[in-house]
Amino acid sequence: MDVEKNMRYYPNNIFFLGNFLEKQSFSESRRSFASPKIHFFFPEKKKGRKGQMFVIAGLIILIGLFLLRGVFGIYSTLEEKRFQETMIMDKELRNIQHEYENIVAVSRLQGNANASAISNLMDFSTFLRGEEDAEVFYALISVNNTAFSVTAGNFLNDNINLTVNATTSTPAFAVIGAINDKRNGTASFSADISSGIVNVTLTYERRNQNITETIPIRIAPPARERSVLQLFLDAKLKSKDDFARIKSTFNTTW
Repeated sequence: MDVEKNMRYYPNNIFFLGNFLEKQSFSESRRSFASPKIHFFFPEKKKGRKGQMFVIAGLIILIGLFLLRGVFGIYSTLEEKRFQETMIMDKELRNIQHEYENIVAVSRLQGNANASAISNLMDFSTFLRGEEDAEVFYALISVNNTAFSVTAGNFLNDNINLTVNATTSTPAFAVIGAINDKRNGTASFSADISSGIVNVTLTYERRNQNITETIPIRIAPPARERSVLQLFLDAKLKSKDDFARIKSTFNTTW
């Protein structure tokens, strides 16, 4: 049977087969047409696909933020720990500086102030090197009237070559030479002036690098003859990949 010929078309794109209608009278067909059972078929939609994608993307973002929070938290903790270690190391270095100053101050109360200070500084520096990862260079200048001496202590964990210059003094230049680690060396001078300032310059070579330090000392006028112990300190305290360093001068008179 030719289906196309027996198919009738009605408005709204509703299709009925002609054979079905031909079995009924015209009136019956109108009644039947008045309330037919019409079934509409729509293509099934894919439900929730876009929503699922948004949920997955949201989960990925949340996981990423959580991981980043952990990374930033670790970084913040490490920085805080490093800051605390630096503060502790700085405090320790200040204590070391004060200890060197106290040694010089106490030594002047002993019989021979200069000799006592030289010995006490050597003992403490040796002790310090055994307890801490420290590098220390110091110079003790002892002034008595117009005569003065310069004693340098090498605790840099390296050998150095040292020379000393002194303005308006005799000699003007002295070579102490090689000073091994944990050793000291001394040079003596006499000021050519009765009062005023003498600049003492220490130059030492370490690891092919020349380092220069200048220390001014005061020569008292004859009416005010006095003795002076003056300390120059260059100390470095190390901890893993970090370090703290301090340079200072200290003097005591009597």
